[in-house]
Amino acid sequence: MNYRLENEYIAVEFSPETGALSGLLNKQNDWQVIRQPKLAMGIRLTVPIPNHRNNRILSERQKLSSYWNLAPNKVKLKWDKVEGDKSGVMDIKVQLVVTLEKDQIHFVLEIDNQSPYIVEEAWAPCLGGLREQKGEPHLSSMSINMCGGFREVAHGPTFPNQLGYWGTDHPSFLMTYPESSVLTPFILLTNGLNGIYLGQHDQEQNIVNFLHELKPGYIDSKHSRVTEEDEIDGVPAGYVISAIRLPFIQPGESMTLAPMVIRMYEGSWHEGLKPYMDWRQTWHARGPLPEWAEDIDCWMTLHINSPEGCCQHSYLELIDIAREAKERGVGAIQLIGWARGGQDGDVPFHDFDPRLGTEEDLKTAIREMEQLGVRVLLMCKFKWADRTTSEYTEEILPHTMKDMYGEPVYFQGYAYQTMTQQLGGASRRTGATLCHLSADYRKLALRELQKILELGSSGLLYDELTSDDRLLCFDPSHNHRYGENNVKGSTRLAEEFNEACMQHNPQFLLAGEGGNDHLSQMYLINYVRSNDSWAGWETNHRAAWKYMDPEMKMATCLTGWDDREMVNQCLAYGYIINYEPYNFKGRLSDYPRTVEYGQQAQQLRKKLKDYLWDGTFQDTIGAKVVANQEQEFLYSVFINKQNGKKAVVLANQTVDILDALVTLVGKEATFELYRLGQKEVEESQGIVIVQPRSVIVLVEK
Repeated sequence: MNYRLENEYIAVEFSPETGALSGLLNKQNDWQVIRQPKLAMGIRLTVPIPNHRNNRILSERQKLSSYWNLAPNKVKLKWDKVEGDKSGVMDIKVQLVVTLEKDQIHFVLEIDNQSPYIVEEAWAPCLGGLREQKGEPHLSSMSINMCGGFREVAHGPTFPNQLGYWGTDHPSFLMTYPESSVLTPFILLTNGLNGIYLGQHDQEQNIVNFLHELKPGYIDSKHSRVTEEDEIDGVPAGYVISAIRLPFIQPGESMTLAPMVIRMYEGSWHEGLKPYMDWRQTWHARGPLPEWAEDIDCWMTLHINSPEGCCQHSYLELIDIAREAKERGVGAIQLIGWARGGQDGDVPFHDFDPRLGTEEDLKTAIREMEQLGVRVLLMCKFKWADRTTSEYTEEILPHTMKDMYGEPVYFQGYAYQTMTQQLGGASRRTGATLCHLSADYRKLALRELQKILELGSSGLLYDELTSDDRLLCFDPSHNHRYGENNVKGSTRLAEEFNEACMQHNPQFLLAGEGGNDHLSQMYLINYVRSNDSWAGWETNHRAAWKYMDPEMKMATCLTGWDDREMVNQCLAYGYIINYEPYNFKGRLSDYPRTVEYGQQAQQLRKKLKDYLWDGTFQDTIGAKVVANQEQEFLYSVFINKQNGKKAVVLANQTVDILDALVTLVGKEATFELYRLGQKEVEESQGIVIVQPRSVIVLVEK
């Protein structure tokens, strides 16, 4: 009989033989998550030994030594020895403490490594045999990405094989925090009816990988199709989802890993975010936004040079571009490619580029742009180094991240304009990732930051705050743990940048591209892309980050020539309109239709500022919209902080007229109805007509 731990919300079962998590029941709706217990898993480790890096401590080979009831809501599982499939028995003790806290389960793993080898991977908890309830839609896995929306991957009816079949035994995909598609340390497993929150509550920003496996494999590989049954010819079938940490526990070292938390819930993703939002409130503290930035709701981004030397504008030509932008409602310009080498060239050095003018020309341009009322944000980059610079070997190479073999961690770089840049191995500037945990590198970065501050701009925008999968550094000369997460160093660098900028000018703005929750405490505006299918992460952007953190300012890119749908999205989600004609290489007179519609949105947002800009964003919570026909629309709710009343923004994102009924949850309401470009205010009972590609705002009376 299985060991059982339960309260009024949850029942958890463990195998007395192996300690595998063989049952996980949501008592609120009778969802038994572990539908195929033959796939149940307990702990798993990876401990490389000579000639066998993949020495696996498999769950099914372990023998549970003891199971202790520490309290009515807490148990401890203990393994006194572990057995590897290549090593045999190893002197490694493992303890797993499981605690029920109302409707949450907390897992704390402790490893005592007395073997002569490094414990690289620690797997727990593992949800082996997980499936949706029979008759319900397939689950999807969701994580918050760098653009503030979700990365969403469906588990069925087809299942991806992201990791490649040559290196895995089963179709698999991975979600790794803090990589750019997983900026917060949790995932949601959801079908819109029921869901599971699985997250690591750890302020130290340790890496957690969420590995998804389909066992034993596809029923039909042509279509990557998943079986609906729990066995295939007697072989157990189902999903296995494992939380995998990379602690690199040294011989003779003991380590307690951060808690992993599971919460089962009913309803939408909004409900799924609650455990993280509650925990986040215990530590997250954002600095104050500069006063001048509080009301700027419209930017322009302009690229003036590339590593191929396009040199589109001189420094002094920027003054006229800024004047034109100011006339069209722009309050800030993000300037890209202003430094030597152009965009993504010669980084991390930030000297002026003589091809564009003198240093005094650049200072003059910035000063006159600011005098026009257009704030200047200078884009910068400190994440990786251009390997083609003359300074690379002597000044930069010691600060690069190193892999296990002592080699710098390289990446292919970005391509601009010429065909030889598009083809790898030709003129592209390849990069080496920089170790922000190196105090010496941070000193160099602070030196380069000072060059930016001396130019006189109102702020900077740090490009590529987020990380890809190049996360680990193994260079012992950098004075950090073996295999440490470089993102921890990025947070230290952000703190040092913030201190230097505040000493220079307390009203200096640090903004960034896709910063995680720790970095967003210093980088106060997030530069994103929220168009459909960006990076293939989601088919329709949802404002998950804005819902989680309504005070966060986000600037999203508009590149379309009649970009009404993106303007509508900005109004509905409270995003800064960021004009980028010709993929941020043009000027605002290039696409008048987008700018004209954008200015109408700005006027309406200004009129309803207490709701749409200063109010609290609720996404769809608090209102319901029912359309008479199936078509694309989005809506959101803002709460006026002064009077508590709601405004509902409803955008028709199609070329057909939208007929809809808008109601507030839990109350009857009448509304004042506002339309873009229309001065008259209408009375409404909530029955509305929204013209094609347009947006309305209903304000509660």
